[in-house]
Amino acid sequence: MIRAPHIYYEKNNLMVEGVMVEKIINEVGTPAYIYSKSSFIDQLKQLKDAFKDYSAIICYSIKACHNTNIIKIFVNEGCGLDIVSGGELYRALKASVDPRKIVYSGVGKTSREITESINAGILMFNVESEQELERINRIGSSLNNKAPVSIRVNPGVDAKTHPYITTGMKENKFGIDSGKVIDIFRLASKMSNIEVCGIDVHLGSQLLNPKPYGEAMKIIAGYVKQLKDENIDIRYVDVGGGLGISYKEEQQAVSVQEYASLITESFIDIPGITFILEPGRFLTAQAGILVARVQYVKDNLYGKRFVIVDTGMHHLIRPPLYGGYHSIIPVRKKSDVRIKADVVGPICESTDFLGKKCLLEEVYQDDLLAVTDTGAYGIVLASHYNSHSLPVEVLVDGAGFKIIRQKETYEDLLYGELT
Repeated sequence: MIRAPHIYYEKNNLMVEGVMVEKIINEVGTPAYIYSKSSFIDQLKQLKDAFKDYSAIICYSIKACHNTNIIKIFVNEGCGLDIVSGGELYRALKASVDPRKIVYSGVGKTSREITESINAGILMFNVESEQELERINRIGSSLNNKAPVSIRVNPGVDAKTHPYITTGMKENKFGIDSGKVIDIFRLASKMSNIEVCGIDVHLGSQLLNPKPYGEAMKIIAGYVKQLKDENIDIRYVDVGGGLGISYKEEQQAVSVQEYASLITESFIDIPGITFILEPGRFLTAQAGILVARVQYVKDNLYGKRFVIVDTGMHHLIRPPLYGGYHSIIPVRKKSDVRIKADVVGPICESTDFLGKKCLLEEVYQDDLLAVTDTGAYGIVLASHYNSHSLPVEVLVDGAGFKIIRQKETYEDLLYGELT
């Protein structure tokens, strides 16, 4: 299944925008992550259009796909950035983003990361605990600077997603419990080197039903009204990310207009609010494919077929990690015959699979297969397990393409090792 309009078949050849995938692979080899620039921009336009009547900052969530070339696409389209580490701050600044459009999320910010972010002049920290708030205040004092903060609320709302990627329930590590949040805001407002400017919530990842956002925003709007009554000025309402995409044919695509309405409707009578959105997967997932070459086709005595390719869980861990589904399609259509097979990789783990019981076109050794919807949480979760190199990354723009991350050599695998 292909949902992205810029990834399609032309005369049985898989295309990304105006370029044959096979042509790219002939030049760069496999495995390869290939992205469509137009797909990134089209997805962003949906969000821009949905929030055009509201004050909103769209902060691309770098963790979804962190190549600086891709970050620059969103920055050049006017986006801010959502970061979760000092390394992501470094990437953000390398992409020439306005630091006043950077929001720093995450539960484990170190003193170094906080110092670097204050010095960079970011828009705000999304604070996840009382100790973090105290640390930011101490570092702000040492730098003779006020640090802008938003408090992340854990609203106890079930986002109805996979339990490993929910973030807004009581058992999750994220945010501050609803029962404590007003007290934390009061504490923050009295700290000499803290500037309270926002409130934050993030419900989880891969949300296909936007209704939980509406439920959470009613709770957040109640807090904002109470805080304003206590002269604690909330200017930013950070709604997090988590907007999902349809990986499977039976999954209904999210209505972005409905999402925008549910986000904003509880704040109609609250003036001076700017919404901050932190989309990641929604912007990048459908723009990417991971292309692999078939090494072997193997049948066992029990009628089970394995298609063994030159990529696997070390390059795309979503399927074994939390049952993530990706369609697997031929780069060149050649047959109407269909087979059922597990598509597996070279890693010495039984969890090394890209798909199980996949319905595929008849597959032969040296054929090229494309794993779809891999533009989010693909290369960023990759590893060097079994001393495999990371894939090359390629960005397609119209009728041209460029390598945006070269394939590693064996020498690269030893980088940083002392002998």
